[in-house]
Amino acid sequence: MNFLIFVVLSHTFLLCQGLPNITITVPENSVLDFFLAQLNPGPNATYALQNFKDKFYINDNNQLLTNGILDFETKTFYELSIKVEPDQSESFFVKVRVTDVNDNRPVFTQNTYSFETVFDTSPSAQSIRIGEVRATDMDASSDFRVINYEILPSNSVFYLQSPTTPVIYAQAGQIQLNGERSRVYEITLSARDIPKEFNVLTTAKIQIQMTSSVQSPPIHQLNQTSR
Repeated sequence: MNFLIFVVLSHTFLLCQGLPNITITVPENSVLDFFLAQLNPGPNATYALQNFKDKFYINDNNQLLTNGILDFETKTFYELSIKVEPDQSESFFVKVRVTDVNDNRPVFTQNTYSFETVFDTSPSAQSIRIGEVRATDMDASSDFRVINYEILPSNSVFYLQSPTTPVIYAQAGQIQLNGERSRVYEITLSARDIPKEFNVLTTAKIQIQMTSSVQSPPIHQLNQTSR
């Protein structure tokens, strides 16, 4: 029986039949030819990878490397079968576990959202609920799906319930209709991952039509008769 020296990230394992298999952890989206392990065959022996050859390979220096980009959202686990040649009776398995990284930005389902709100202009009126706009994140890990929201630019009229709860409110006392019964505001809502590893903003336009609940008094036009 050939005894095989197996080096994984500076750890050395002596492999032979009957010993436990090896598990390697690698982050998704690692670069091509990412080093996984150094395999040192015994005398007159070589290694041959039997499966997942589109994602992994063994080079001439007996290094186990990645042959393609690994995506956690597509596949999280590989069990590689490696045969020892020329003695085809000897083989061992290497388990590769792919870990999630924060590689997907938040996405809004629309570029523009529209809301229409009738509000009370009485002095007692305070906060007005406009609506909720959420982005989605395709990262599998819940740690990477926490999204921070912000209204851009910051203003005195509109605010969010909290940085992670994108319910939009308006301050009734700050709404300026400029003599009209209705006015359309336009704001930008941004979404960003927490933590900010990917650090890329996604934005959506929010159009808000604010209409006073008080009817404007009728305007009477006096007809003048010429003398």
